[in-house]
Amino acid sequence: NAGGALIGEPDAYDDDEIEGVVRTNFIGPYMLLRRVWPLMRAQRFGRIVNVMSSAVLGAGQLAPYAAGKAGLLGLTHDVAFDGRPHNILVNGIFPTGASRLTDGSQADLAQWYRTHFQPEKVSALVAYLCSERLEFSGEIFNVGGGRVARLAIFDNDGMFDPAITPEGIAANISAIRDLSRPTMIPTLWTQTERYFAHLPWSGGQASLF
Repeated sequence: NAGGALIGEPDAYDDDEIEGVVRTNFIGPYMLLRRVWPLMRAQRFGRIVNVMSSAVLGAGQLAPYAAGKAGLLGLTHDVAFDGRPHNILVNGIFPTGASRLTDGSQADLAQWYRTHFQPEKVSALVAYLCSERLEFSGEIFNVGGGRVARLAIFDNDGMFDPAITPEGIAANISAIRDLSRPTMIPTLWTQTERYFAHLPWSGGQASLF
C-alpha cells in the first residue's frame, strides 16, 4: 500500500529520484509479496491485494508514479497463475479515497473527496478480497465512494495481412482502433489464442498451455 509521487514532465527529475518513486510503488510491494509467499504456500492459503492507481491509465505529470503502479498490474496478473495451485489468490484495486494527498488539492476538489470518498468505502472491498469466500484471482477493480467495478484489458478483431505494411495499417487504422465490439483479454494465453484464427497452432495443446 506504499505510495509516493513526483509531479512534473518525464524529464523533470534525475535518475535517482525517479528510481526512488519506482522502488516505493513497485519494488517494495513486490519484495513484500516474495516474503509472504512461502508462508502462504506452506499453509495452503493466502490473499494478496495490490494497491495500484488509476494514474496507470494516464493523467499527465505523474510518469514515475504511473510506471511504478503499472508494474503492480503486471505482477498481479502473473502471480495469480502461480498462486492458484496453492490457494493464494492475488487481485488488485484502483482506489479513490480521501487522504492527506487529496487534502492538498484545490479546496473544492479536496472537499468533494472528504464528502464522498471516505477510506472505509475502499476497505470494504479489500476485506472481501482477503476473505475465505473469495474464489477468483488476477482481477482488478475500481473502487471508491461506494462504487465497485471490474477493470479489464480488451482488444478487437482488428486486421490481418501476412504481407503487412505501414501503408496497409494506415488504410485499416479505423478498424484496428475500433472497440465497438471488444473482446476481453484476461491472460497472455487468451491473447495468444486470438492469433489462432489466422495462424493455426499445430504443436499440441499440452506443449503450449
